[in-house]
Amino acid sequence: MTVNEGPEADPAAESAPATPPRGATAVSPAFQPSTWRALAAVGLSLLVPGAGHLLIGRRRRAYLFFAIDAVILITAAWLLSIGTIGLLKLLVQPRWVRAVVAANAVLGLFRVVAALDVALVVRPRLERYLAVGATGVFLVLLLVPHMFVMTRALSLLGVLEEVFPSEGHIAAAFELRRLEVEQARAEGSQGPVTSGPTTTAPAVDPDLPDGSVIPRFDDPGAPDLEDIELNRVTVLLAGGDAGPGRGGLRTDTMIVASLDIGTGQGVLITISRELTGFPLSSALQGNGSVTSRQELIWEAAQAAEAGGYTRATELLPAERDPAIWLDRINALYPFTREAGYLYPNDARPGMAALSDSVSRALGIHVDYYVLVDFAGFVDLVDALGGVTVTSRETMNIRMSPAKEGEEDLILHITPGRHTLDGRSALVYVRNRTDTSDVVRTRRQRCFVREVVAQVQASTIVSRFDRIAGAIRRYAFTNIPVSVLPDLIQVVAELDRSNIATMAIQPGSLAGTINYRGLPIIDIPRTQAAVRSVIRGLESGTPTIDGSECGN
Repeated sequence: MTVNEGPEADPAAESAPATPPRGATAVSPAFQPSTWRALAAVGLSLLVPGAGHLLIGRRRRAYLFFAIDAVILITAAWLLSIGTIGLLKLLVQPRWVRAVVAANAVLGLFRVVAALDVALVVRPRLERYLAVGATGVFLVLLLVPHMFVMTRALSLLGVLEEVFPSEGHIAAAFELRRLEVEQARAEGSQGPVTSGPTTTAPAVDPDLPDGSVIPRFDDPGAPDLEDIELNRVTVLLAGGDAGPGRGGLRTDTMIVASLDIGTGQGVLITISRELTGFPLSSALQGNGSVTSRQELIWEAAQAAEAGGYTRATELLPAERDPAIWLDRINALYPFTREAGYLYPNDARPGMAALSDSVSRALGIHVDYYVLVDFAGFVDLVDALGGVTVTSRETMNIRMSPAKEGEEDLILHITPGRHTLDGRSALVYVRNRTDTSDVVRTRRQRCFVREVVAQVQASTIVSRFDRIAGAIRRYAFTNIPVSVLPDLIQVVAELDRSNIATMAIQPGSLAGTINYRGLPIIDIPRTQAAVRSVIRGLESGTPTIDGSECGN
């Protein structure tokens, strides 16, 4: 039997087509594909389902596949139309990530069905077997992207479900804040309004011998809510000093990022780790670990004053004020990290306690926190592709590594612009050699300012897997997963060219020192300075801009 392979085939063969093999579907005798055309049809079906059917003359079947292709193209066009920010907002929602997993599986199956359908429709037995064999090769090559998408999507889903809490919404938080302020004004109250992310139902303190009930956090000393807070999202960014050979974790880096969703203005406020005198809530005042630490420091201060070797600029009061933290602010986290009964809905009670004290000291509502240690910092910077900074100093520094088993960190840098990887960046922000903590905190807030200014949404999307992996391994936060789309929109609308910076550090905002020579924060001056900067941002003329960063 002679198979018709083209227009020059024997006309007699066209009038007497061969009987198709059992189980095969016959192709119209008007067109019987060659082996190579059949193989091409299989490949086309994997690339564009329906195209292979059209190539072998199966038009009705082709149109059916093309109809499904049209739905896929419309969906793809919609995804392109929402832009990079819109795509990123979808990627941080678990239900959409699950939709991606399902859609990816269905699309891969759809392509396989299209290719196998073409292979089985081809009439000649030899060509059919060749086509089926070729399909296996095509599947290995073309289904790899589906496996890649599947593994990345499942990894992302794990990050969203493991790292971020499930509840919360920025819009709802703003509405609650407005209602609280309106209620206070309607009642003519001049006292504080319940504030802070740590407001909880009363709980029993196991450290108190009589099992006293812990009061709610709406106690005296909580910051008043004002108009400047009603449209702001404020996040405490903390960097822990945990690393090889370093016991515990202190929050040596503390930066408050406050963003106005109405104007797109932002401010970065660094808090020196050396400061002391931060306010404590009444709940923290009754905590056993906190009380023990406070009494130990108070006794040492009394002994120093009695012995005449105190460095304090003022004499101690007659009694210790339990509402004031006497140690460095970077030590509050380790002494409250086990106080889960105070913050039953927070996986990191130490960070909730730190956020509460920072809120009270600065006079603004800290909505959320993010905590990252040395290893996490290195991996996040590397995941972003590095960060370009403006150095004002010459550094030739060697430091201990961020991860166990690695070599020491080394940095050689001169004044000017430099792009740093994660390891170099860690040395850059930690270095205090021949400088002070004031210089270091300036360098840290300028570094964060550079990250915010340089990182684009497209970078986050293209490197999302590495970024998500670093967050999953090393970051801790109380930002609810449902807030992430709103937060992404807020950051996207941020005016990156005009990010104000300020510092809470020794000087006018901490003019006195304690017996150890540690600067004591001046709460009224600090709150006034923070409000001045924020009000300046709202009027378009920030009190302090980013010129200190050299760009």
